Amino acid sequence: MMSDRYAAIDDDFLLDVVDGVLSKSGFRDDALVRATSTGPHTILRVTVPSAGVEVRKDDIIEYGLDIANSELGLRSVQVTPVTHRLVCTNGMRAWRSDAALRMRHVGDPDRLREQLRDAIPVAFAEARGDIARWKKATEVLISDALDEIENLRAFGLSGNETQAIGRSLAVTTGLLAAEAPTGDLTHLLRSSTSAFELANAITSTARERTDVTARLNMESLGHRYLVSKTS
Repeated sequence: MMSDRYAAIDDDFLLDVVDGVLSKSGFRDDALVRATSTGPHTILRVTVPSAGVEVRKDDIIEYGLDIANSELGLRSVQVTPVTHRLVCTNGMRAWRSDAALRMRHVGDPDRLREQLRDAIPVAFAEARGDIARWKKATEVLISDALDEIENLRAFGLSGNETQAIGRSLAVTTGLLAAEAPTGDLTHLLRSSTSAFELANAITSTARERTDVTARLNMESLGHRYLVSKTS
């Protein structure tokens, strides 16, 4: 049962607004859906390939946004800035940024349409700025990777989660074979790395999550870490 204040925002309505904004901005023919999640909630990850930036040699990151909705009214309409690293398809989302929009299914649908039209360009702009953060992170040296990973507990991570990030870092930097058992990584991680590699290890760990909410939360944590090292 819905109250009289409930504003139905069907996916067709939402995507029609997004289509219009992309067309107006000149991105409509280039925008690409990189990932989808459907069910009680709908989430689309849309990036702009033509605006991808090579942050390191042969390492391109695209910017875009996550668009989320629930036709059942189980979640707010959400627009979140994201970046997408092509070499490993890792994603990162700026969930706590000022550009992230959350709108309840309440009020006049036309008002929500206008809010969406205003929010999408802002989300794109912030996501584009996050590529500059990625690039800056390649130059931020971490002298002791193990200590840095342990310090991630301050972001609310559990021991198992930091261990998973440590393994991901060891694998992605070539210190550990992907098929090797985790074991004690202390001897491998007592080495220097960059904020770029560690942020990528966080988003790589997120990609391993089968639960969509857990994955998105980890991607958001990766963004918080990136911001903390590049601000």
